[in-house]
Amino acid sequence: MALIELSHVSKTYGKGETAFRALRDVTLSIDQAEKVAIIGRSGSGKSTLLHILAGIDTVTDGSYCFMGQAMRGISQNQAADLRNTHFGIVVQQFALIKEYTVVENVELPLLYRGVPKRQARKKALAMLERVGLHRFEKRRPYELSGGQQQRVGIARALVNEPEVLLADEPTGALDQTTAAEILALFDEIHRSGLCLIIVTHDLEVAHSCQRIIQIADGQVVTP
Repeated sequence: MALIELSHVSKTYGKGETAFRALRDVTLSIDQAEKVAIIGRSGSGKSTLLHILAGIDTVTDGSYCFMGQAMRGISQNQAADLRNTHFGIVVQQFALIKEYTVVENVELPLLYRGVPKRQARKKALAMLERVGLHRFEKRRPYELSGGQQQRVGIARALVNEPEVLLADEPTGALDQTTAAEILALFDEIHRSGLCLIIVTHDLEVAHSCQRIIQIADGQVVTP
């Protein structure tokens, strides 16, 4: 059984004359421990696909199963619990809380799950050490470079030990050298057995993956 399975998935926003079909009849599967790139031009539907995979958005037609569980029809709370337990999400602009220290940002998903504060802090510090930031735990995000902030975002995404890491243009805001460092970190994460799905327009990033899924006009061109 595939970890992720989409069958004839479509997503439409709006109704009537203003309706916009962002995804059209998408069928694909992704196995555990795969490293996959989703590529396409701006507006092609790749970010919509990522949001559906993460349970942030729902399908209009078709079916999406994660670990054999049908995602269509589950409540928003169920989707949030599933996302917090099984998915880690990394975004281009880091999405860190500037008032919080680095370690407070990383431990946040654990606290949402009800993990005791002391245990959450211990796990967050261990994850910061894994991404090479164990000496920066008391700093604020604005005191870090872009690459360091992205490492904090990755640590936060991994702290709940998810099955899948979803990365939306993770190197888009970084210079070439820093981007290469982040891709090397992704390689290390993938080797640990995690399923890694990267949405990108950067072909260099895409070619670092085992498989490329190309999206054009809401349809899968290369499954």
